[in-house]
Amino acid sequence: MSSIAQTILPITVPITTFFLSVGAFFHLANIPRPRRIVLSPLMYIPAGVSFATSNWWLGDLNSLWGLLLCIWVGHSTSLLFIEDLRVWEDGDYLGRISKLAPHIPGKYYKGLKLWNNPLLLGTSYQFVKISKSAACSPSLARFTVLRLGKVAAYVGAYFYIKSHVFPAAFIPLQIDEFGPLHQVYFRRLPSQIVPVTLRETLMRCAFVLWWTFSAVAMLDSAHAALSLVSVSLLRFDEPYEWPPIFGSLSQAWTIRRFWGKFWHQIVRRTYTNYGECISRKILRLQPRSLPDKVLIIFSIFFLSGVSHAAVSWQLGDHCGWPLDIWWFCANFVAGLLEVVMTQLFRAFMKKIGGNSRLKWLDESIWSQIFGYVWVFSFMFWSIPKWQYPKLYCHLGDVSASIS
Repeated sequence: MSSIAQTILPITVPITTFFLSVGAFFHLANIPRPRRIVLSPLMYIPAGVSFATSNWWLGDLNSLWGLLLCIWVGHSTSLLFIEDLRVWEDGDYLGRISKLAPHIPGKYYKGLKLWNNPLLLGTSYQFVKISKSAACSPSLARFTVLRLGKVAAYVGAYFYIKSHVFPAAFIPLQIDEFGPLHQVYFRRLPSQIVPVTLRETLMRCAFVLWWTFSAVAMLDSAHAALSLVSVSLLRFDEPYEWPPIFGSLSQAWTIRRFWGKFWHQIVRRTYTNYGECISRKILRLQPRSLPDKVLIIFSIFFLSGVSHAAVSWQLGDHCGWPLDIWWFCANFVAGLLEVVMTQLFRAFMKKIGGNSRLKWLDESIWSQIFGYVWVFSFMFWSIPKWQYPKLYCHLGDVSASIS
């Protein structure tokens, strides 16, 4: 068997079982909710098989596929069992039937634009703003060129950085550089026994920037590639239905803005539904009360961590997967501290009559500069504490297998 066949044939299993799960979703969407629960294994079992075989993909595609399955299971479950029923009957949204319509039974129409749409774009429940105006929507040719350019730029930058910046600029790397000692940084600054080195500092900076870029590149290039298939190749969707999933870095000058303005919002609606279910139906908290809001936001970060931890475990990371949950929860705590400290500072400034100074700070570029320093400092501290143990464990396993 040729090497190409050996590479392609295994991935037909996760792909086929995924679409079997999607097919079951369309069936479940057309039966009453009580029966959906009984028949839900028809959707979950093939999705589980697809997730279990995600490591059959090569390179970073295995983790990307694993995350796709986590998003799919969460989104489909939310749509079938939690989401407001009115989302299925959105007249404006369902008015333009997909070009698949002539080839499928009419009862499946309502799921065509929802099964792969966790952002619920085009409905009254969407979390991001998009314009349906033809004047604001790029032409098909422009859309295709821009998305092809984005994919090419990401791929080129990925391999260039990996070959010339990280890890290339720090080779040879030692396993101990990711060990427990180097997972601690700020507490070692005053120490003279094991001082912090310039190499260690530069490597941390490069690692933080590399992790951020690689995460964005992987998700955004996958989104761009899928948009090319759906819009440019198959012509199922219009360009405006595939807006960019990431915002501008110019908005990321606090932890809250990093996650709310810059980072993708793909799972926000889905995990918000789960948070509201826990807060309002199980704990009976008052809707839109402070405890309700905090619990819902925490649910988004916690479930994101659980999804990443599940993928890590499936791909063989059996010693660092709990840190996925820890890191996302740490970001929640950092955002919560921002809110508390900002409110305390504003109350103090108003008490001493510093309203004009407070207004100047709100509009000052120095506030944003301070914010970027704070965000980078938090990532500089937290990302190595999250990722270094994973690398240390992985490199240790590789070293043991070689010896």
